[in-house]
Amino acid sequence: MAAQLMVEKLGSIKGITSKAMFGGFGIFKDGAMFCIVDKNGQYYFRANETNMADFENEGSVKHSRMPYYIITDDVFNDHEKLLIWAEKCIAGLK
Repeated sequence: MAAQLMVEKLGSIKGITSKAMFGGFGIFKDGAMFCIVDKNGQYYFRANETNMADFENEGSVKHSRMPYYIITDDVFNDHEKLLIWAEKCIAGLK
């Protein structure tokens, strides 16, 4: 399951959970959603002013009208980079 894989990859960050939503899943940190997994298993992180340049530099594509951008394979497959990106998304929720 795609959502469970993301929760496992982000396991070193405390408070990560997932919930089925709209045919996909939301990934949350202490109840605040920062990642979505669509019905096709594609991952998206929430963009904010601290990480928008990361998405642009990576060539990420926006998910419809929401502020979520595709997590590219390069980021997803680099565990350290994935954690850094997740932390930036989470920091932007505050």
